[in-house]
This record gives sequence, C-alpha cells and structure tokens, in this order.
Amino acid sequence: MSFNAVLLAALAAAVRLAGVDRLVLRLGLRHYPPAHFEAIARERFRPAAPGSIVFAGDSLVQLAPLEDMFGRSVRNRGIGGAYLSDVAIWLPAVLADRPGRLLLLAGANDVAFRAPLAESAAAARRLCELIDCPATIVSVPPIRGKQAAAAALNRELKALAAEFGFDWVDVVPALSAMVWTDDGVHLTNQAYHRIAPLLLASIGPVSS
Repeated sequence: MSFNAVLLAALAAAVRLAGVDRLVLRLGLRHYPPAHFEAIARERFRPAAPGSIVFAGDSLVQLAPLEDMFGRSVRNRGIGGAYLSDVAIWLPAVLADRPGRLLLLAGANDVAFRAPLAESAAAARRLCELIDCPATIVSVPPIRGKQAAAAALNRELKALAAEFGFDWVDVVPALSAMVWTDDGVHLTNQAYHRIAPLLLASIGPVSS
C-alpha cells in the first residue's frame, strides 16, 4: 500500500472516530469562510445575562471545559478556525449582552498558519477598540514549532492590554512546564485546569 493510501486510510479512520467537526477543530482547520462566522454565532450562541463572564476566541475557547473550570455562569463564545480578525465578526453581539468581564483568547490560528504579524496585531487592536467592558487578554500558547512567532504575537497582545487598560494573563510559563498539547496547538484537559487559577485570578469569584 502506498504512503498516500495509508495517509487517506488514517484520515478516514480519524473522521469516523472523532467526527468531522471535532477533527476540524483539533486540526485547527478553517471549517467555515469568514463571511459565515456571524451566522454560526447567531445559531450557536444564546443571549447571556448582563454581568456574565464571557470567553471569546477560537477553538482554544470552544473546546475549553469552562463549566468544569469555573461554573455555569461562564459563557463560551469561541468558534474553531477563527483568526483574530474573524473574532470581530461576532464580538459586537457578545458585547451587546453587557458582560461583566470578557476574556479574549485568540491568535493561535494566526500563528499556526503564519498570518503576517502586522496584520494580526492590527486585528487585535480592532478588537481592543471594540471592547467596552472589563477585559482580560490571554496569551497565545507556545505553539509547537512556532514558539518564536507565538512570542512575537504575545508581545503585541501584552502591549495592547497595557495600552487599553485590560488585564494580561500569560499562560506560556505554566504550559511550558508540562506536556500541554497532543497536537501542538490545542490544550489537553489537564492543561486547561493548569491555567484555570491564572484565569480565575483575573475573573474574581464566579457564581455557580
């Protein structure tokens, strides 16, 4: 059997085991074009009560076990495959619910798929300009094989957090001290729980 045949067979098996949507998220592939993100958000996301804690971002948010980490009052507004520029499509609707705090975790796809740093930084600035509530910017994980690019984007994100008066949470040291990923991009369940105290320190008490 040729290498290509083996590769196709392995991919087919992975799809059967994980399901197409889950596999797309785990691989960090863009499943929907940018123009469809707004419709996806409208379909998936119900209005949140004012004062809610809201996480927004890419698949690192969508796949996060937020209820286990923090409680039922935390809302998940992540969509897999999103770049920083994509988050601006549904962020206004998130902000319209008047969250008590917004935590932004995005940029991993910008790093993984080599988006130009200047474009990613500009997209992050646009997000910061939209945010009109207490906010926390969370660093991009040390993407396997692209740690330097992740560090460069994190420097931009940290500077923006300082400029706009947002909290900054750097998860890189905690993740670098453990085996935090199975695929080089997405966090394991253990890794999510490792960074939970860092995020909780920014959020404050969360009601269940």
